[in-house]
Amino acid sequence: DKEYVYNNGKHPGLPESNIRINTGCFLQYRLHNRAVGVSENPWYYYNPDSIQATTPYYVEVPFYHPDDSRPLRLYLNPASFPQAPFDLRGRLYGITSLGIKQVKTMTEWWPSNGSYNTFSWNYNGFIENNQDSEDNRQKVDVVAEMVLNVTISLDAEHSGTYKFQFGNQTKYLKYTKGYNCLTCSLSERKTVKAYLNSTFTITMGFGGKDYSFNFYVLPGYRGGVLTSTNDAYLHMTFS
Repeated sequence: DKEYVYNNGKHPGLPESNIRINTGCFLQYRLHNRAVGVSENPWYYYNPDSIQATTPYYVEVPFYHPDDSRPLRLYLNPASFPQAPFDLRGRLYGITSLGIKQVKTMTEWWPSNGSYNTFSWNYNGFIENNQDSEDNRQKVDVVAEMVLNVTISLDAEHSGTYKFQFGNQTKYLKYTKGYNCLTCSLSERKTVKAYLNSTFTITMGFGGKDYSFNFYVLPGYRGGVLTSTNDAYLHMTFS
């Protein structure tokens, strides 16, 4: 029931040529089933690269004209929605230029309480960001790279060579008599199985201490290298 403002003869103050509106929308979803004691589930914004996003994400529908009889069709990323029944709602957002003036319009959320969608077979998406629940979520091979930036303060009574080893990578750095500050970066890659839109941790040892490398697999992950960095500080004395 919202009237689009464009030149169809009803608005003589607008330019004579028809106006094409650069249109998009914001979409929100929430879980349909409420937990006991919860009056209303929170709304989250649709974002193709995330789940349960709280920041608005603009979904563009370029250059839509109200006289265009073709249906608007959006292809959404199913991994961004829960593997559960949910409510979906949206609001249209348009912007166009009238001479030197930009005009922006936005509708209300519709439907106000969301349209019900029984998306129970959405195997790419899930409710909680927890890799240990729901075995039927999609697992993929993830290439994980651990980068360890090492700083060693070393007091030595003679010169020599220090061996850095991290996983399968080894580096050698020379030091001199007296105080030395040695630095280097070591890296190790592993291929692991992980769920889309989940976190996982790889723990690796260096210098007698364990370091945790945390990774997050986006819903749209397609095989790139995920990198996590840690810093190691050691103090050593060589006699």
